[in-house]
This record gives sequence, structure tokens and C-alpha cells, in this order.
Amino acid sequence: MQDQGMRPEKTKEKAKILIVKMLRNGPQPASKVMEELLQNDIGERTVKTAKRELKVKSVRQKDGTWIWMPPSHAVIRGVS
Repeated sequence: MQDQGMRPEKTKEKAKILIVKMLRNGPQPASKVMEELLQNDIGERTVKTAKRELKVKSVRQKDGTWIWMPPSHAVIRGVS
């Protein structure tokens, strides 16, 4: 669900900021990142768009879980 009354661009920027903050110290489980974003009323489609624009990579672990790899430092500096 998108923030009530928030424009799509603002919601996407909010998603980008949260993703960067969560990945600042390294890879995180995808489920943890998604849960945090959904709790902040950011819809799944917006999360996917923000993730793609930040060039965050998903990597499947040997145990079958997925992690999100942080974007480059150049992108982090551009958002924060």
C-alpha cells in the first residue's frame, strides 16, 4: 500500500532512503528489508522500482534464503 496522500515519486524516494540506510552496513536478508519497507507503507511495486534504480542485487544463499547486496558507494552518497 502506498502512503496515503503521498505522491508516487515521494514514496519511491522514501523507499530508496530506507533501502540505503538498511544496507549501509552490508547485505541484509531480503525478508527483513521488505518487512521494514512494507511497515512504512511502501508498496511492493515501489520497492522493486527503488531497488532496481539503486542497482541493489539479490543473491540466493546456499540455504535458499535471499539477501540484498548494497548498492555502490556512489549511489549511497547520492541519496543520503
